[in-house]
Amino acid sequence: MTEPSADNKETPQSVAIPIDSKTHLAYLDGLRALAALYVFLYHARCQTLLPGKIQGLFELITYHVFAYGAEAVTLFIMLSGFCLMLPVLKNQCVLRGGALHFFKKRAKRIVPPYYFAIVFSIVLIYFFIGHKTGSEWDSSISVTTGGLITHILLVQDLFPRYQGEIDHPLWSISLEWRIYFLFPLIVYLWRTHGPVRSTLLVCAASLIITAVVGHFFNYRPSIQYVAIFDLGVLAAGLAYSNDAVLSAHRNRPWKLFTALFFIAFIYFEWTNPQKNAECTTLFALFGLCFLVAASKPVTSAGGRFLGSQALAFIGTFSYSIYLIHAPLLQMLVQYPLHALSERPMILFWVLALVGTPIIIAISYVFHRLFERPFMNTKPIREV
Repeated sequence: MTEPSADNKETPQSVAIPIDSKTHLAYLDGLRALAALYVFLYHARCQTLLPGKIQGLFELITYHVFAYGAEAVTLFIMLSGFCLMLPVLKNQCVLRGGALHFFKKRAKRIVPPYYFAIVFSIVLIYFFIGHKTGSEWDSSISVTTGGLITHILLVQDLFPRYQGEIDHPLWSISLEWRIYFLFPLIVYLWRTHGPVRSTLLVCAASLIITAVVGHFFNYRPSIQYVAIFDLGVLAAGLAYSNDAVLSAHRNRPWKLFTALFFIAFIYFEWTNPQKNAECTTLFALFGLCFLVAASKPVTSAGGRFLGSQALAFIGTFSYSIYLIHAPLLQMLVQYPLHALSERPMILFWVLALVGTPIIIAISYVFHRLFERPFMNTKPIREV
């Protein structure tokens, strides 16, 4: 694969999204819904199925099927890069309104519901779920001054001491918030260096910085997620850009690539449970191929399922599900389902089958009150 020569360097005018501007990409909402619900089930598994107490084949299978919460977060971040790039492609690879306008829109969309979720969690901790139960939630009940300040400033993931306080899944929101500040630079690099060179540059820089910091400071920052976000951006280009280099690869067998990378990921995951860099890389490549494959018009049952009205509807408030599912999960385990605490397998499936619709319903109310007023209502969503 080669890039255009300097004489034929791609211009912003060569990039356009070949779909109607009013098209709503429902499958993206479906993916967001599945990712958010999977994160809930992952944390339900962490609350119930403890590693040293697994009994029986079915319990072992359940434990491993719902073991990939970190990968669901990876998919969320890739989806964010994918969706944010779509309006840029439609606008001839220019960030409409400039960087400052973009930051204001992101702040309005992300920060207010996030702050309301913090208040929501603190209230539940103070009145209902503030004492230790020996579960994963124990890390969240210590609401210290440092934890509160880092959460307000959206930097808690940089401080392991405070990262899990208040509502432990919120660390990824602060991570993604900082990645947004790099998005105008990514768009600029696309326009000046082309999508392939810019992707290689961003990915190489983020991985090198992660390795150097980890080696000299014995601390692995989450900078590698910048590369993951950028792969989501690249997937949007592969799926919808008219760039000559990217569109030449649009008809590759992406479904086959998706399957191969998924199989390779599962193999390395099962043979090396330490979740090393190889596993993260393979899952990121799987996510890229999956997003490109899913963007093609399909009539398969899987494609119809992703774009189904019910799943797409849940996807419109998946952010709210992600924000408040952890304290709600603890409420369910600690109160109405407390009698099942000695029967972890039954407790997990009750949470999965009964708790999931409860979480969805409460999250929808939260969405209507604290998320929807700050949303952009454009057909192609940006979160």
